[in-house]
Amino acid sequence: RNPDLFKILESIIVTVLIDFPHQAMWMMASLFESQVNQRRKHADDIFTKVQERGNEEMRSLHIQARNTCKTLLKLCNFDLGTKTIKSLNLNQVAEFGKLRKHFDLPFIVPIQSSLTVPLPPNGKTVPDYQPYADVSLPTIVSFRNEIEVMQSLQKPKKICIDASDGNSYFFLCKPKDDLRKDYRLMEINTVINKLLKKDPDSRRRKLHIRTYAVIPLDEESGLIEWVNNTMGLRHILEKLYGFVDNPALKAKYDKLKKEYQKKDSTPPDFLKAYRALCDFCPPVFHKWFLNLFPEPSSWLEARLSYSRTSAVISMVGYVIGLGDRHGENILFDSTTGDCVHVDFNCLFWKGVNFALPEKVPFRLTPNLVDAMGLTGQEGVFRKACEITLGVLRTNRETLMSVLETFIYDPFVDWTKAGKNAEKQTTVEVENEMGVTIVKKIERILKGEQDEGIILSVEGQVHQQIQEAMSEDNLSLMYVGWAPWL
Repeated sequence: RNPDLFKILESIIVTVLIDFPHQAMWMMASLFESQVNQRRKHADDIFTKVQERGNEEMRSLHIQARNTCKTLLKLCNFDLGTKTIKSLNLNQVAEFGKLRKHFDLPFIVPIQSSLTVPLPPNGKTVPDYQPYADVSLPTIVSFRNEIEVMQSLQKPKKICIDASDGNSYFFLCKPKDDLRKDYRLMEINTVINKLLKKDPDSRRRKLHIRTYAVIPLDEESGLIEWVNNTMGLRHILEKLYGFVDNPALKAKYDKLKKEYQKKDSTPPDFLKAYRALCDFCPPVFHKWFLNLFPEPSSWLEARLSYSRTSAVISMVGYVIGLGDRHGENILFDSTTGDCVHVDFNCLFWKGVNFALPEKVPFRLTPNLVDAMGLTGQEGVFRKACEITLGVLRTNRETLMSVLETFIYDPFVDWTKAGKNAEKQTTVEVENEMGVTIVKKIERILKGEQDEGIILSVEGQVHQQIQEAMSEDNLSLMYVGWAPWL
């Protein structure tokens, strides 16, 4: 709104687009195709200035990149109708055939490692520092013709890019989902990873959050980097329980679930149904580690990685109010044991406004505890939680500066109180909600309770673990969350 400030910001963005065209063009993609006229106009003005200042090769690269993003957006939103279609060929649609011919000039594959800027070592100031000077980033050679159509509601499409380094990279073209929250949270997770690396205890335990690239193409579509070698928690457990190969067992399981989700149930009824499901589905997740990591040292390393990565994302999720942690949103790396979370749309305690409000700060169900070994949540997991929360609290000011930018970013839709709520756009409501959430996060990072009591890091971790494992809380979670698993 301040024209002088806007000119300064515009000049910075133009310079970045000229100096780092590959990374910046992917980050600008959602603005070029924005549904907000003013935002799109600003992006076009910036693009025009870049074209005027850049050389011929630079201009060609920017045009190629912009055309690629536009075609990928159309691919995301390509209507497949109501038929069950499992695959699609780019050459079947003339418009998408362009993707196989666009790349006369090198344009990087938008993977997380290529989009993250490597900073100078030890925080030193290096004049004329060139972050990508000594790094050969993989560029797009071609898009494979075959596209896999996923069978979920919105039918996202899995595409493959063959790159200059000889590797193939997969991405999910996701329609009808605002990925800008996911994108911003990946930025926050990158900052948190840097803070964890600076702490000696955290660094020794290799505490980190698994991140991946998210590329919004407009307000409702985008690309997500496919995380290889991962399996969803629900898929792992249902296979271990034998539901996949035993229809009779699956039918009995479904009958118990129906008892759990009766609308006229009272809390004691839910608790009874929850315990019945826990008895029917005793913890088996430890078997997954035994099956995939049969050698003792690799099994131990995988289990440690699982416990530690679970602890980090649990604490981060608790601080920022991350919800909707059902079995499809929690993945596990079959090569390392790492816990990988996806789908970050349910942020800032949005889950408490669901039809069945979420009651737990993070997922710590019987199966997850079972895979942590004899000490369960009291061993590696608790210690990693304490270190992570300690790092977050120590660096409260750094985190708040990042989170405040995230919260007040105009991309974020603050007015969706629940999954089916209508959009509202009044600035006053957005600001009021933003201030409320900022204060809540700041109180958590100070250890403040509603009663005005200040908890130690250890006390705060203990309290949240108790809340996450409480049968009373778990039994009131919605059936799709499957709290008994």
